[in-house]
Amino acid sequence: MSISMLIKSRLTEPSEEIPVCTNTKWISYWLRAAEEMGLEMIQALSALWVTAEFRDRFLNELAILKAWATGQSETDEYLPEMADRIDAIVQAISTHSLDEYEVSFG
Repeated sequence: MSISMLIKSRLTEPSEEIPVCTNTKWISYWLRAAEEMGLEMIQALSALWVTAEFRDRFLNELAILKAWATGQSETDEYLPEMADRIDAIVQAISTHSLDEYEVSFG
């Protein structure tokens, strides 16, 4: 099992899927760090819809998580990849209007 980001246009059928992490990496890294730092939206990533109302909060939580991953990366080879995945999520959300696209994770 893995977690992916799904971006779907509200007007057309095509959608884009961006891989985030495997279930093992989710539990060992993403969820553990989110729980330690109180990042509630990240904790819900396995079943999260990002709406325009919560976009900035979600991006802020991603920035905190990336800072954590970057700060720990000297001790773990997965963390640079995690930081890259966070960058891909931020880029995708930043380039898609949440009025025109549905963004979900699962």
